[in-house]
Amino acid sequence: MLTHDFVYSWRRLFDPNTAAPYAQMYPYFLNSMDMLAGKLHASSVVIRALDYYIRDAAPARSTDFFLALVDSFVFFSLPRQAIVETKSVPPTSLMTGCVVVPGRGFGLAIGNQAKSRNQALKDNAMSRKLLNEINGHRDTRFSQWLSKHEGNLRIAWYPSAGQDFRDLLFLSPQYRAANPIPEGVEEPDCPNLYLHTDYSPSSTPGFLDAPTLHNDGRTAIKIQSMEELGRCNLDRDIVAFPDRAIDAVRTVFMEVEVRSNWLGTFNAAVLYVFARNEAFCAQRMLAHDARVSHVIHVRYGNSFGGADASGIWLKNILRRFRCEYFINDGQFTHERGAAPVYALFPELQRPEETGPTQVLRTVPSSAWSGCGDVSWEKLLPCS
Repeated sequence: MLTHDFVYSWRRLFDPNTAAPYAQMYPYFLNSMDMLAGKLHASSVVIRALDYYIRDAAPARSTDFFLALVDSFVFFSLPRQAIVETKSVPPTSLMTGCVVVPGRGFGLAIGNQAKSRNQALKDNAMSRKLLNEINGHRDTRFSQWLSKHEGNLRIAWYPSAGQDFRDLLFLSPQYRAANPIPEGVEEPDCPNLYLHTDYSPSSTPGFLDAPTLHNDGRTAIKIQSMEELGRCNLDRDIVAFPDRAIDAVRTVFMEVEVRSNWLGTFNAAVLYVFARNEAFCAQRMLAHDARVSHVIHVRYGNSFGGADASGIWLKNILRRFRCEYFINDGQFTHERGAAPVYALFPELQRPEETGPTQVLRTVPSSAWSGCGDVSWEKLLPCS
């Protein structure tokens, strides 16, 4: 093993063609994220062998834990020749970007990983296009947040969210760690942006005026920063019915603190768009071919029928969103509201089915919706 083998392995970690699943977790090397996004060549990542020792691995920022960082199995290396000659990954191995680590699961060939990585980059680009339009292409806190998460957007969409922010708790990494699924089952990664939509007849929903969004004695959710994004280029018919005198939409970006007696304290980012769920989905989300990793259907009600509407049309768009997790309370029995939805937005039309899914976790009705037990359904490939 020579220092050049380490340099080759570490740079290879950030090659988009490697599709290394852990690469986005290591933005600490100078230029590494630009290379991962395909903007720079591998040689631009500042890792150099000056002699037999690696003396120059420039961090992108001050990183006191650098030695502990590269102690991860992700940075284990092999001689360059061994990596170059490896044509595929054994079914029970994971390509970390530097070395094949047996027994890690996944079982994907290198070619499939590269294809998956390229699709993820495309999905992120389309999602960013949607979010940039919502932002109005302005320099805002939200645009700064987007820049920090370039290439790694995972959106959880909660239509008809109302004043419910429990998705921030139940979809968090902290909840996931405290409630593990059976060993050997791969679970989709957690979201990092919570997109809430809800129709409101008022341009100034009052529940956002208080600094505390939720507090039940066990969990408190408080606004740390809030930014009004204004009209955000949304058409009037997305905001309200044609016969209502509403000509503006309130769109808010919030960074909040979640403080739980059980799970501790953590932060989350919320984008709240006060708009008709169906119109926003059809005319913005689907129009931009956005990727939404999580879709939430809990105590759904919409402007076509209030609490009597089932929101069953959401089943029709899961695959088009390339959704990975469908979190729902199973309340799809009412058909009221579906016909006018399809009449106005034919792109949301049937078949009203999700395809094959696997339930990975469930919480009782009393813990969230009050309407039925809430299940996490992982969408499986269609045969």
